[in-house]
Amino acid sequence: TYSKCSAYMKFHKQGREFPVFERSGVKFGVIICSDGGYIEPARILAAKGARVVFAPHYNYINAAGLIGHFMKVRADHTARAVENSVFFVRGNNVTVGKESSVQGFDGVGYGDSYVIDPHGEILARTRRHVEDILLCDIDANDPKHVDRNWKLGRSLWSAREFGPALAEALRDLESQMKAKEN
Repeated sequence: TYSKCSAYMKFHKQGREFPVFERSGVKFGVIICSDGGYIEPARILAAKGARVVFAPHYNYINAAGLIGHFMKVRADHTARAVENSVFFVRGNNVTVGKESSVQGFDGVGYGDSYVIDPHGEILARTRRHVEDILLCDIDANDPKHVDRNWKLGRSLWSAREFGPALAEALRDLESQMKAKEN
């Protein structure tokens, strides 16, 4: 099983395990909703051999933030596919009309499910605000999509070379944020 790693609601249980499964010779992993906005979960799955990352969502967004959310999520998912040489499959809800949200506001689930290939191309997608079924044939083990050693090797080099500087910069930022709170 997989537990959501970015537990931002009280009822979420924070997880730190990133299992990879295999079916019909294809290795895959799952990241839930906002976990796809972070670099590390998809990177960990790719490093463990996943060729496909499935990302189920339940987006319930207020109207004012809809376009910005749509653009950010699409950019994040395209980046996850390209930087990790994986197919990224997003499934999102469509909520027609207004309903009460667990977040306490009226919003909309806008759909926009898709399959992105390791080069960042959208192979198939659903329409926004319309319930659809998405079908897409992929060959996750096709050699033209496998330049993983180069990309994952770069990840290892990058973590080793820049990890300490990034950690220091983030500690400094955290200190600045705490100073502003006081």
